[in-house]
Amino acid sequence: MQVQLLVQTTDCKIDPRQYKQYRETICNFLNSQLLQQKQTNLMSNIKKLQKVIVNQQDSDGYTPMHLASFAGDFAAIQFMLQLGANPKIKCKQKNKNSFGICIK
Repeated sequence: MQVQLLVQTTDCKIDPRQYKQYRETICNFLNSQLLQQKQTNLMSNIKKLQKVIVNQQDSDGYTPMHLASFAGDFAAIQFMLQLGANPKIKCKQKNKNSFGICIK
């Protein structure tokens, strides 16, 4: 294998093979940075999706928060609030939000 030497000046030549170890170090660093960025993006997308899911309404307009309210499952309600559930969404039939259902 023939390596072309880089000419820095007329009397000094540089062999690019001497920088191979630095190239691998830089590539490893960049790959870890890219991986970390992708993980951050993935977690952000998961959080957005969770918020969308806990606020979805079925054909009657009930959200998972309404159903947990019907069951009196306060732990589930608290968990859904942490995920970003909106307790002010009203169901279609009773026109009440999750808090109104809980109180009743």
